[in-house]
Amino acid sequence: MTLRNETGLDGRSTCRFPGCTRATEPGDGRGRPPAYCDDPAHNRAAAYRARRGAEPGDQQGSKSEGTGEPAVVVVRERAATLVERFEAAAMAMAATATGVVEELRTLGEVAAVEVELESVTAAAEQRAAQARSDAAEAERRRRRAEAAAAEADQLRADAEAAAEEALTAEQHARSAALAAEREATRAHEDVERLAANVAALTHERDAALAQARRLADDLTAAQALVDQARGERERMCADMDERERRILDLEAERAAARQEVTALAARLDEVRALYATLNSPGPHRTTRPDQGEHA
Repeated sequence: MTLRNETGLDGRSTCRFPGCTRATEPGDGRGRPPAYCDDPAHNRAAAYRARRGAEPGDQQGSKSEGTGEPAVVVVRERAATLVERFEAAAMAMAATATGVVEELRTLGEVAAVEVELESVTAAAEQRAAQARSDAAEAERRRRRAEAAAAEADQLRADAEAAAEEALTAEQHARSAALAAEREATRAHEDVERLAANVAALTHERDAALAQARRLADDLTAAQALVDQARGERERMCADMDERERRILDLEAERAAARQEVTALAARLDEVRALYATLNSPGPHRTTRPDQGEHA
């Protein structure tokens, strides 16, 4: 059975009593909100009975064993059957007693008629007492069945309220599940983005490491060139020192040669002067002993 859960224009739900369109009573904000209007006759048990009256095929409530019918209906049918049997038996006994009385009166046996009448009356009273006992038992069963039906109505109303609460909880759970699924999707997307960023950073790191290795190789080669240039410079410095020493030696030799050339030039000048003197004519020519030797 589908439960109504309509909401009015003022935000309150509609009364759940079948056929009632009034709004429910305003709640005090604590516990479960009211489900029925302010009409005292509109409650869970009355709504259940009204729904049962509106749904003849409803088989809810207490069932008699073996028949599948409500216990109240079975008890009422049994009581009606017992009453009908009692009435039929009483009518039959009355007819029998009347016939017997007429026959006995015809025969003139009044005493026998009285005895027979007392016997029939006693049997009828016994049957009537049994019928009254059966009727009382049927009434007790009916009352117990009505009490059970009322309890079943209350249990059914509680079950309907629990079903509504379960439906609300299910809706909340579905909303929470959808929200959790959306959060999981966003988290998965974030993880994918982070994985892509990590892959890009890893690629950049590998490229940087490769470049660092190339730079290290270039630095090693440059260091080798520097060492080679340093060796060349040292050799060149040694050569320059050697050349400077040779230059100094050559300058010393040149200075000595200059001195010797100067001395030779001075000697040559003397020789030239002497030669000029010797070859010049005139009375003033004198001959020195050393000049004769030189000549």
